[in-house]
Amino acid sequence: MRQTRISTYIDLLFCLVILPVIIMLAPVEKWIIHHTYFMLTLIVYLYALYFTYRKANIPSLFLRHKFGQVFFLIAALLIITWGLSQIPIPKDKFSTSSLDLGIRQHMRTQTVWFSHRHRIQSRHRTDIRTISPNSVQTRNRSRKE
Repeated sequence: MRQTRISTYIDLLFCLVILPVIIMLAPVEKWIIHHTYFMLTLIVYLYALYFTYRKANIPSLFLRHKFGQVFFLIAALLIITWGLSQIPIPKDKFSTSSLDLGIRQHMRTQTVWFSHRHRIQSRHRTDIRTISPNSVQTRNRSRKE
């Protein structure tokens, strides 16, 4: 009985406090006006991701040697995250240059992956740090100049 209460309190804490804070890290006020469907999809995705990890309990699957299920679950979630990050930004009257659209698309992609990464970290207490080779090359070029 007590374990169920603690579990419920943790779910309420995540759903009412932590996930809304994570969502507010994105430019919600702009995206909800100009890209409503994407923003709503991202919010639903974050809550679904939380409950998927909560229900699956990946450490328990590892202990029961169900590596196939772990692989399938992680692969499916990564593919869904990748697909969500590839949703194109519709052109609007405010930006006409392809560079501006590229920057905005890159920001959106980073937001989706940050949300996925943060969810993994909060569940498994791991630290996943990635640096793309392009960002390292760009940084090295700017230091030389």
